[in-house]
Amino acid sequence: MGIAAGTANAQETAITADNTQTQPAAPASAPVAQPIDLNSDLNQSLEAANMSMGPVSAVGAAAGSVIGVVLGCPFGIATGGTLLTVASAGVLTVPAIAAGCIVGAVAGGGLGAMIGGSAAGLPVGLAAGIQKYNQLQAQHAADAQKVGNDPSPAPANS
Repeated sequence: MGIAAGTANAQETAITADNTQTQPAAPASAPVAQPIDLNSDLNQSLEAANMSMGPVSAVGAAAGSVIGVVLGCPFGIATGGTLLTVASAGVLTVPAIAAGCIVGAVAGGGLGAMIGGSAAGLPVGLAAGIQKYNQLQAQHAADAQKVGNDPSPAPANS
């Protein structure tokens, strides 16, 4: 039979009457909050914006190019036709009108595609990115509350 001298510590190994050692039960470790990776959150938000923005931007670009062609042709006729008509004294009026329409349609279509794609895609992309970022921040807050490391202060009226 062994005699033990000193004080018992919860972390020390206990010796029983039959000289067998028992290991103390490991203290239950509380889950540790993971640090928030802001770059990861921003990248995930940009990916969500990109996924939503692409298809809408394509539709906006197609609609903008059609509108640009419709508006660009008459503008090209008015400017290109009159400039070429004055230079040729009216001999090339019909070819000048056709060329002016083509140039105006190409320029208007390109400009309309850029404006239409941006006008349709940017609001959708911003909304999707902001929504994803807010969702990630809410998830981090919920995880921190589960762990018990709530970083937010308590409400004033509680």
